[in-house]
Amino acid sequence: MTSDHTPTPDPWAALHDPGLYADRFDVGALLGEGGSGVVHEAVDLRDGQTVALKRIRIHRGPHAERVQREIRALQRVDDPGVVTLHGHGQEGDTLWLAMTLVKGRPFGEDLPNADGRARWDALRDTLVRLLETLARLHERGIVHRDLKPANLLVRADGQPVLLDFGLVRGPELGETLTAHQAVVGTPRYLAPEQARGEEVTGRADIYALGVMLYEALAGRPPHRVDDPSLLRWQKEMHDPTPVAQLSTGLPEEAARLVMRMLARDANDRPDAAQLLAELEGQRPAQDFRLPWLGEPGLPDRLLARLHGGEVVDLWGPPRSGRTRALEEVAARAVEVRWLVPAERPYASLRLALGALPEAGTPDDIEAHLRRALEASNAVWLADDWSALDPWTQALLDAHPPRGGLLRVHDTVEAVCIPPLSDRQLQALFLGPERIFHLPGDAAVELRRRTGGLAGHVVAQLRAWVRDKHVERRGDRFAIQRDLLDRLAVESATPPLHPLTRPLRPEAADLLRWVRLLGPRAEEGFLARLCGWPRWEIALSLRDLASDGAVLREGQRWVTLATGPQRWSPERVREAHTRIAGLLHEGEEGRLEHMLLGGKVERLSEEILAVVHRKEAEGRLGEAAALLWMAQEMAPDAATHASLLVRLLLGQRDQRVLKQIQFAAARLPEARRLYDIDRLAARSDWRAIEALLEDVGPWADPDLEWRAQILRVQAARERPLMEHVALLDELEQHPRVRSEDGHRAHWETWLGMLRFRERRYDEAAACAEIAAPRRLTRAGRISATLNAVRAHLVLLQPEQARTLARQARDLAADARLCADEAMALRLLRAVDNMLGETAPDLDLVEEIALLGKPGRTAEACLTEAFIAWRGGHPQAAALAARARDGFLEARWSPSAIYADALRWACCKEGDVHGIIAGLCAMEEAGMRLDGLALLAKAGAKISLPGDLLDEILFSHEGGGSPYRRGALSVDDALQLLRKNRNRS
Repeated sequence: MTSDHTPTPDPWAALHDPGLYADRFDVGALLGEGGSGVVHEAVDLRDGQTVALKRIRIHRGPHAERVQREIRALQRVDDPGVVTLHGHGQEGDTLWLAMTLVKGRPFGEDLPNADGRARWDALRDTLVRLLETLARLHERGIVHRDLKPANLLVRADGQPVLLDFGLVRGPELGETLTAHQAVVGTPRYLAPEQARGEEVTGRADIYALGVMLYEALAGRPPHRVDDPSLLRWQKEMHDPTPVAQLSTGLPEEAARLVMRMLARDANDRPDAAQLLAELEGQRPAQDFRLPWLGEPGLPDRLLARLHGGEVVDLWGPPRSGRTRALEEVAARAVEVRWLVPAERPYASLRLALGALPEAGTPDDIEAHLRRALEASNAVWLADDWSALDPWTQALLDAHPPRGGLLRVHDTVEAVCIPPLSDRQLQALFLGPERIFHLPGDAAVELRRRTGGLAGHVVAQLRAWVRDKHVERRGDRFAIQRDLLDRLAVESATPPLHPLTRPLRPEAADLLRWVRLLGPRAEEGFLARLCGWPRWEIALSLRDLASDGAVLREGQRWVTLATGPQRWSPERVREAHTRIAGLLHEGEEGRLEHMLLGGKVERLSEEILAVVHRKEAEGRLGEAAALLWMAQEMAPDAATHASLLVRLLLGQRDQRVLKQIQFAAARLPEARRLYDIDRLAARSDWRAIEALLEDVGPWADPDLEWRAQILRVQAARERPLMEHVALLDELEQHPRVRSEDGHRAHWETWLGMLRFRERRYDEAAACAEIAAPRRLTRAGRISATLNAVRAHLVLLQPEQARTLARQARDLAADARLCADEAMALRLLRAVDNMLGETAPDLDLVEEIALLGKPGRTAEACLTEAFIAWRGGHPQAAALAARARDGFLEARWSPSAIYADALRWACCKEGDVHGIIAGLCAMEEAGMRLDGLALLAKAGAKISLPGDLLDEILFSHEGGGSPYRRGALSVDDALQLLRKNRNRS
């Protein structure tokens, strides 16, 4: 008998099917599967990237929350040690997550010994990278809660990557997740407090990591039981067998570190930052040796005092470079004796003096040591005075060595090692400073992340090199502008050292507020949060500063140390929420406090507010970097994509070309704008108009306005009457008619037209009236630079210099590199006008890094004029480079002008063709200067009489000693008159 029952399709089986999924992914090999989901290798057809595609059947309750938690966590975390979420969505009753495909080995499978156990030296660097990631996550209140080898893969380059954030907890991720009140996680790796179902902190992750280390080093778990109840009892009641007994050759400090990570009481475990500091301290000194970064003359001054037989105390906060200072002194001294930590009588001297006599009374031994000290001409060094045995301390206090004693000791008279300044850190970095500000900004970012403490500086640079953020070149480092912009919008605080003395509860609370506020830690703000008078805040901060807990930087305070952890996670979240409530929408720091306080309801609006604030301030690079982060959180948000493209185009920097292409690919209108920008760079106005005719109305008014800007930018190659018609058309634009900021933008364009019409007084007036009303800093700078150009043509160098300096300072403050380059180039044009004779070749090369051929050509031409006047041999090459750049940018008249200067320098090429090109020019100033240059160089200028009369007549009465190009108007006219008389 046959049944007519049709079997119900198995939805679980469908998840295993290869092929096209969600009209976006080409699903390939199975990577893994679990109780309700599968992970496949897949190709994202949108960009061709290979990803790990995780598909999960949706259930209600805790399971659904776990999936959403993983999505929120991966959206929020942007870290090289955490798998990257490229996108997420829902297809039917299945959620999908597309993540970076991580290829690597589970943690612990690292170059094992012959017995199968991992070697400490093979694990160590991976452990450091992992702790750096955990320290960053824990600092933001994010706890993974399910660390285990399967969730931690180590790539071939040694970078560990955390996976599976389904159990993560954190203030922005929702309430703690349980399954029907049961404990969640993997029993073997659960910390005791987590197994009890208590609130967990980052120290639970440290416990899990300790278990993994123990397994890798010992070849067995810390507790060898499988029953969950018995395992929990073992963890509560018994410490594991010391790992040193099970791992041959394990360094003593490494064994202690692992066992501390497995402490039963969470308060007895170090946190990730403390472990990282310990591991960095154990790293061999030559591993990442840098030049002495501190005060240049300090080691020599210390040595001079020691040669006088002094006892010199040296002090600074932990990681400030105290040991390095002693090493620098030792390297300069002829003979050195090191004192070592010890507990037995006079044991601290044994390394320096050898074995002590076996026989004799205590007085005999002291006398023997005293004679040795009196006879020694060596410099004596104590890296930690408090760690010496007390007998040695007493002896040296009473009878200091003749060669002097330098000791790390906290006294009132101690020479203090201050944190490294921005100037000192700047010397570490390579790259252009005037336009791109790479060394200066890199130094600021490095100090923000390290507090200027030398030990932390070395650790951060090592991490940046390892993560390919910087490239080491000898003793210096190269970094890119776009990375600095991205680092600047990330939350970062210096690593902390534990305080050596207890704090009053009120002082501990104040220290925590300073830490939470970060850059907003000003006395007035702290007074509002603590409810204390401002004078009391000031006194308490001074007291904390004397303990090395905080450091004053201008009007704000920076945390250097950590006190007792008295605040619960809930109180920390409430504090962040309170801080966010005191700040206005879009204000500096509010976004981070909203995230850390768990306030995600209006997160997208806050991000856009911050982006618009940074755009108005002209910080387009930082705004774009923040928007990239928002794109990762909501990849399908069209608003983000269009705004991102507009910001990137506004930077006018060819180096962000790939970023623009990637962002524009997500939105047709953005892609259209990108195409228009490429055409505008070539002044191809006809192609722009043809492209705009083929499309309908714009959905995004801001992108449409940007397209109008590009139309005007390309209008310099239009016939003059068509340029006028374009401005008449745009005057009727709805935004120009109704919004004063856009009206000011149109007035800026009108000034550009007046400039082309040679109505230079009107051009300057239009620009100067429009500039203060422009909506953004970039707009104000652009209008100001237009006014500078007009004043230069009017031979008004002082007005031009004043405005150019204003524009330069505005652009530099906002890191608008292209605008700053233009301002600097115009300032050099002022110098040329006033007779400068020394070319600035470095400026040319910095401007060339922007990748704009026309702008580079302008800089080359200005410096070529100056070099020609000063008789420098580079003049001809600069002029030729200017000509080639103008030709590439399709600025034909300027190319002919530059070629005239080149011929005047080297007398090579078709001079008759150059003369013909100059005669055909509309721009009278370039025509006069170019012809006069050729005449001065000996060329025979044969011009029709009416053309020569026109040239001479149009410039009569100039009377100015200034020059716009190579020659003043009077000198140029005189040369042409002489040439006519000779002819």
